[in-house]
Amino acid sequence: MIERIEEITLYVKDQDVSKEFWTKKIGFIVKEEHPLGPNMKWVEVGPANDESTNIVLYDINEMSIKNKIIDVSHPSLLFKAVKIEETYKKFKERGIKVGEFLELPTGRMFTFKDPDGNSYIVREDNKGVMLH
Repeated sequence: MIERIEEITLYVKDQDVSKEFWTKKIGFIVKEEHPLGPNMKWVEVGPANDESTNIVLYDINEMSIKNKIIDVSHPSLLFKAVKIEETYKKFKERGIKVGEFLELPTGRMFTFKDPDGNSYIVREDNKGVMLH
């Protein structure tokens, strides 16, 4: 089941400009930054003294091309889950509209929608382990 809100994803035009805004102007620090393949990178920022929820800055153009299930027109709320297959099954049984179950380099995940049509992401973290 869902354990916590893990991250908020912002889809940005320029990751470097956004990173500079969040670090230089807002005062956050870079928590993690690494490539995700050609033309994509992971940029995660947040307050220095808070490990619970961070902001991930994704390139809006690359994300809209590579991950068509995610609506990049607004920020995404990502929930951390354990036993994600069980969570997926329970959501379906409860009549929640869920998207396709995916295995990506960042972890196994699926989307779901609330009654107003807002989309959310549930992910079982896979940090440090790349899926094939």
